Amino acid sequence: IKFFIPRYARRRLLIIRNSKTIEEITSYLEKNPHIGYDVVSQIKEDSGESNPKIIRELIVEKKIDTLVIPSHFLKKDLPTTRLVYQLLPLKIEILNSIDFFELIFQKIPLDELDEGWFIKEITLRRRFYDLVKRGIDILLSLVLGIFFLPPGLVIGVFTKMSPREGPVILKQKRT
Repeated sequence: IKFFIPRYARRRLLIIRNSKTIEEITSYLEKNPHIGYDVVSQIKEDSGESNPKIIRELIVEKKIDTLVIPSHFLKKDLPTTRLVYQLLPLKIEILNSIDFFELIFQKIPLDELDEGWFIKEITLRRRFYDLVKRGIDILLSLVLGIFFLPPGLVIGVFTKMSPREGPVILKQKRT
């Protein structure tokens, strides 16, 4: 559910652009200001504006409280990781583009995902969850089976007693 958010409560965004996903986010936010985000400034990643000093000045000058960065900025051993680290004392929220896309659209941008996302997000071993779910499934089916058995029997008896002839349980051969 998306609510109208007054101007004083909106988040002020600085977006570092580098992909179609971020352009889609920016376009959507500009068309839908009621969501609660104001795109105050945008920087192209490959421009000279994306150095830490200029970004820091923009954040302070324009009172930015949320920075949206490309997802690859936080990869290990990249200079952009140091850039993001240097911005931590400003106490702003820093979101990568994939997480922000998911926050806004409630879905994940598939063209931005790499193999690492699948390794991190999809796990095959969830034993506790699988065990609890199986137990709840069995318990719920027993309770509902006991609850619906008497009405099912009554409906079966009424069906057999109806003027139409035929079985209570219909069987057919289908191709």
